[in-house]
Amino acid sequence: MLFRKDFTDRFLALSDTLYKVAYYILESREDAEDAVQDLYIKLWRSADIIKKVENPKAYCISMMKNLCIDRIRKSKRMQEEEITWDIPEDEDMAGGIDARDTLNNMREGMHVLSDTERKMVELKLFDDKTYKEISEITGLDILTERVILSHARKKLKEYHEKH
Repeated sequence: MLFRKDFTDRFLALSDTLYKVAYYILESREDAEDAVQDLYIKLWRSADIIKKVENPKAYCISMMKNLCIDRIRKSKRMQEEEITWDIPEDEDMAGGIDARDTLNNMREGMHVLSDTERKMVELKLFDDKTYKEISEITGLDILTERVILSHARKKLKEYHEKH
């Protein structure tokens, strides 16, 4: 009971301030509300740590900024992942030629990739494997795969912009 009262008095009282910080960074009411809720969940789960916090306002604002920055980074990664490597099968003849040219261009740039990146691109693009299947083959977790593929895409894009 003592922790609950202390939590309410010291941390829940900051909700308006934390919302304003989150809204300023995220520029979305819903995202700001979610961020505040996520912060309170983290705080509640780390009861032993927050008991030692001397300045709850500074501590929470710092955590909120970091949480919002993480959300923005995650959002950007998700947007990058939406770039698809798959070529639709129902393309017309011109589209099929363009698709083949794109694949050939991709193959030409593969030398700029590390061995791991090259293997990941081959499995995803050329072998049409799912992230789960790639994970089973490589032993890497899905998040790591996504990061590697994201780096590989950037390298390939930079290579093709130069050549």
